[in-house]
Amino acid sequence: MRYGASLGLMIGMLLVLAAPAAGADIGTAFTYQGRLVTGGSPANGTYDFQFTLYDADNGGANLGTVTVDDVAVAGGLFTAALDFGDGAMTGQARWLAIGVRPGASTGAYTALSPRQELRPSPHALALPALRVEQNVLVSNVVGGHPSNTVTEGKAGATIGGGDHNEVTDYLGTVGGGEGNTAAAAGSVGGGLSNAAIGFGAAIAGGDSNLVEGTDSSIAGGFWNTCTGEWSFIGGGYANSAVGDYATVPGGRRNEADGDFSFAAGRRAKANHAGSFVLADSTDADFASVRADALRVRFNGGATFQVNSGSWFRIWNDSGRVVDTSTGAHLTTGGAWVNGSRRASKENFGAVDAAAVLEQVAALPVLRWNYIAEDDAVQHIGPVAEDFRAAFGVGAGDGIATVDADGVALAAIQALHAQVQELRESGKALQAQNNALQAQNNALQAQNESLQTANIWLAERLTALETRVAAMVPDQRRDHAR
Repeated sequence: MRYGASLGLMIGMLLVLAAPAAGADIGTAFTYQGRLVTGGSPANGTYDFQFTLYDADNGGANLGTVTVDDVAVAGGLFTAALDFGDGAMTGQARWLAIGVRPGASTGAYTALSPRQELRPSPHALALPALRVEQNVLVSNVVGGHPSNTVTEGKAGATIGGGDHNEVTDYLGTVGGGEGNTAAAAGSVGGGLSNAAIGFGAAIAGGDSNLVEGTDSSIAGGFWNTCTGEWSFIGGGYANSAVGDYATVPGGRRNEADGDFSFAAGRRAKANHAGSFVLADSTDADFASVRADALRVRFNGGATFQVNSGSWFRIWNDSGRVVDTSTGAHLTTGGAWVNGSRRASKENFGAVDAAAVLEQVAALPVLRWNYIAEDDAVQHIGPVAEDFRAAFGVGAGDGIATVDADGVALAAIQALHAQVQELRESGKALQAQNNALQAQNNALQAQNESLQTANIWLAERLTALETRVAAMVPDQRRDHAR
């Protein structure tokens, strides 16, 4: 039987027979479509085909043979799936020698002439700058300007486009841009003058960024440097991540020098391991002072919203360092002021101050130390359980300062009442004392009068005695006569 053929590659070797499963290798199979003519008319029925791959249009090396039996041919058209395995397609020119026989036969194949050249697909032709550089292990794929290069002897590299980009080691990738460099297993997405030097380093884009650390990355920005291993810079200007596992999300002139450190804002310096430093826009260095510590500079303050109606903020205005939505605040002098507006309170009730005073007197006040502190650090005070049992106020594990103050004020009021009672009693006693003193004064006056009378009487008596004594001798003289 005489055959004629009008054969051609429909998609070329870039189209696989079936889409691979997710994560699967794309494979080496491709789809071939041709037109078979027999007796001057389009063939119909089933036919066996034999496809042999050569590296020349005549002669050349046999690179493999694929036999496809019982191929359905309708109106002369047929489609066959071909796979010559690894190594057959290297980017060099290839030709197919095709043999055909009826599908029901077992005889020899009739060779079709001439051999059919395998041409690239139209999609591949749309990439005139793409070239494949075959190396010892795997090929390099280089697109874009001819100035894009892969270091000689390196393989598995890819340059997608741009100009003056370079891959210097195995498995490096540069997506595009200008003047970018990628080393072993490193990648640069694009941008200008970026260099991913460390193993597995990555730069998404930006300008003049450098990654030297293993598996470290820079997302973008300008003049950023990542020298620590497994470190990251998100962007910004002139930032550096020197420590391992260090992070700078962005900003300007921030440094994350310590391992596991974090620096953000402007001129934040996380110099210690595990330090987190957050700085505002102030053009001055703001550095960590110890390891594993958070340091924050926000000259305009910081507000923390708990919910729509509750917040507290840290600022330096109106003499307040910490301010809350309840009115409580810490003054710049270090005094804590509780929020205590009547409008913020409810369920008011009277307090038996005398009973509170008795409870205060009975409350255990102990010497103790916190478990987290050194035993030498001592404190004096009640425990929350005893305080709550005595006064029925508060919640949780602590004693609120407002409750302690309230108990103290109630006890003071009770003491004041007692003092007032004692004062009134003292006044009554003073009145009594004054009355007694008046009586005593009257008695003393009487006594003084009596003493005066006694003196007068004594003087009179003395005078009388003198006169009597004077009279006695006269009487004796009279008797003598």
